[in-house]
Amino acid sequence: MELECEAAWVEFKRQRSWQEPAVQQTDHVLSRIVQALRPSAVQWRERQAVIERVRSVLAGMPDFQPRYGDQAPPGQCLAQLHVFGSFCSGLYHKASDLDLTIIGRWRNRHGTLLDMHAMSSADLADMLHRIRRALIARGVAGTADPSNQPMVINARVPLVMFADAASGVAVDISVCNHAGAFKSRFTEQLVAFDERFEALYRLVKLWAEVHRLNEPKMGTLNSWSLTQMQRARYQPIYNAASGSSSSSSSGGCWQQGLAELLAGFFVRFGAVLELWLEQGRHRELRMSTWLGKWHDGGPQWQHEYLAAFEDPFDAADNAARTLGTAVSSHALVALCTVVSRDLASGACQPVHFVHHFVFPEGSDNF
Repeated sequence: MELECEAAWVEFKRQRSWQEPAVQQTDHVLSRIVQALRPSAVQWRERQAVIERVRSVLAGMPDFQPRYGDQAPPGQCLAQLHVFGSFCSGLYHKASDLDLTIIGRWRNRHGTLLDMHAMSSADLADMLHRIRRALIARGVAGTADPSNQPMVINARVPLVMFADAASGVAVDISVCNHAGAFKSRFTEQLVAFDERFEALYRLVKLWAEVHRLNEPKMGTLNSWSLTQMQRARYQPIYNAASGSSSSSSSGGCWQQGLAELLAGFFVRFGAVLELWLEQGRHRELRMSTWLGKWHDGGPQWQHEYLAAFEDPFDAADNAARTLGTAVSSHALVALCTVVSRDLASGACQPVHFVHHFVFPEGSDNF
């Protein structure tokens, strides 16, 4: 697969006719878009206030109050609230959900103190419903609009979903999501490694949202899979930084601007996704950002997937498992091809390229 990616990139460079002034102008425009996508200090404080309101609700619930013999200091809440997701990693924007998870112990309706990580599904559902009612009772969640009431979702990861009444920020509360918290901290380190990772992520996520390709419930990509795709795009840069690669694709990585990085993303993954989704080739290969390469090993997955991006911290999980329909996969391949074509043609004029991040139709193909 590395050969196919490299061949697509070589062909792209052969076809393109970039002029340096236009490239610099495009980098400037893309940087302005990234700056506009970054949250303000007010939005950061707004989310911090939401966290404190939820923490106060939990602390006031009798279910989380310690009793004599609980081996907990009097008055200390038995549940600890932790932040993860995009707010933790620094990749959130003003419309992002706020992801929270509860860790600790809970006293069920029979008075039994339970460790959350070992609770039954029935106790877990009961606890989430009690949290939901407490959020409403304290005025943190719920409005007069019936469609805006908190909900308990029994999904792959059960959670309480609600909109903060004061700010309107959408909040998801899960239980013992240690993996999510760890992944968020790891992503935070990637952002700190090179600021272009954050810029590339924001641009690709905006592109995916504009074209409705970041809607996992509708059979498209989730945000974690987009992160892994960008980590794979960044692999040559990591290798160059560590001195572990002599590949031609690593050369000049540190000098690449946003236009060049985006071109590499769309060209390489356009080629990969076309092989997987359109031609059905190399389906046995997985992209592993943990190993830093494509490989055909690892634990057997429960299903056969259209795309395979191995979770770097759980090889038994496919980060791109939500990509599940021929329609969405065709749209993804076609849009990558359209962006690559537009990048290669002309002189990389900003007006010719940036429209992909603004207009849903993307091109006359749709």
